[in-house]
Amino acid sequence: MEYIIMAAAAIALVAWFFVSTLICIYGFEVFRDSWTGGGIILLVGAASFIGCFATMFYFIDSHDDNSEHCGPGTEYRESLHYNPSTRSTDTDWWCEVR
Repeated sequence: MEYIIMAAAAIALVAWFFVSTLICIYGFEVFRDSWTGGGIILLVGAASFIGCFATMFYFIDSHDDNSEHCGPGTEYRESLHYNPSTRSTDTDWWCEVR
């Protein structure tokens, strides 16, 4: 069920991006004839783009918290250690029974 929801959200975001693009294209066409009408449509399209990208980045960033995987009666734990082969710090995490 989770994958169906994620696929529906991805399709909705792509559709939102497509509609924002169409609004901006239409705003440029109207802008040639009328500055005020085209400007308003372009502002609506730009606001829609900003909202679309803000929503996408929120969804991408919101799944970084591993503590949400721990159920009731468990506690989130993590351990950091240096990995010399990649020259970076690795994070191990687990859910521990209280």
